[in-house]
Amino acid sequence: PHLPAHLHEPALAAARTFWIDYWRASVLTGLADRLPGLSHELRAAAISDALATARTIGDAESRALALTRLVPLLQAEERAAVLAEAIRAAGLVQDLNRRIDRLCALAGPLLDQRHDPRILYRLWRTMLHVVAEDTRQNLFLQCRALIPILVELGGPLAVEEAFAALMAVTRRWP
Repeated sequence: PHLPAHLHEPALAAARTFWIDYWRASVLTGLADRLPGLSHELRAAAISDALATARTIGDAESRALALTRLVPLLQAEERAAVLAEAIRAAGLVQDLNRRIDRLCALAGPLLDQRHDPRILYRLWRTMLHVVAEDTRQNLFLQCRALIPILVELGGPLAVEEAFAALMAVTRRWP
């Protein structure tokens, strides 16, 4: 979208007036991401405001979504912490299918961390703890969110070994 430079500040000011936190964070994120020619200062302020707002969203699913959308815009040193927040929020989503969708949506931003396997591994552990807090049946369903990360960390053999371990647990404790 094209918006003349003299309207950038008013557009951001208007976005900050949204009453609903999710929409305020989403619009600020969208403007910071998509406004060509947005000054570095205005972009940084919009991202900072969007992040602060996203963290206050009461609904876990909306908070996870808002945080996930912000990740690509953040500085590298902030990404891991915000991804971990998004993972924890996604793990709180009550509806299983929606929880799985939120966790799967995190796979892309998680894989963007591949330049530092230690960060990816920490996030993998956080995600694993979130899905492990549920029933075994739900754990199996949620594992699809973990597969791309497991492949990145350990290759296809790691997926085979993890599946074999899950099956062994199922046989031992039906």
